[in-house]
Amino acid sequence: MKYISISDSEPIDIENLIFARKIDRRTDGKEKLLPVYREAIKPEVEIKFTLNIDERFPYNIEDIKEAIKEFESVVYEKFIRNFKISKKEDLKIYIGGGVGYQSKTSVYNLIRDKKISTKIVSRILDDKFNYKKRNNDTKNIHEDDWKKGVSPRVIKLTNYNNRKFEMGLCSIKFEEIK
Repeated sequence: MKYISISDSEPIDIENLIFARKIDRRTDGKEKLLPVYREAIKPEVEIKFTLNIDERFPYNIEDIKEAIKEFESVVYEKFIRNFKISKKEDLKIYIGGGVGYQSKTSVYNLIRDKKISTKIVSRILDDKFNYKKRNNDTKNIHEDDWKKGVSPRVIKLTNYNNRKFEMGLCSIKFEEIK
């Protein structure tokens, strides 16, 4: 049974689409331009979609907003702040592919201790992406990330009009439709 459904977005003008080059930023501020481009929507473009909540769903829109706010706050404290990115005041969510591990997991929210949650994320990423270990190389890719206090060890950015933006980070607001 569906209690929540989200529509496709209303159409946007093709002029609002860009190819965004991926930039990996480390915690020391060093950045690496990668030869990877993603189709993206220009910053500041408004996209509208409909969120339907069945009346039998035990939570209301304020509960959903609070859950988004809590998720965002924990991800900021345990991950994003390590990259010297200031906290945004409005409600934020991540949308789209290639926006980063932090948008797809609740490990940071479920395990409140930063050291433990970072170690778990480090192990998950090491198991998933450790090509060197699979080839019997003794140098592991992610297993020691937690010792540096952050995992993943890079944040995904792009550049648009000489400004850096987190990939897929969007402001969200809710309006009731009657």
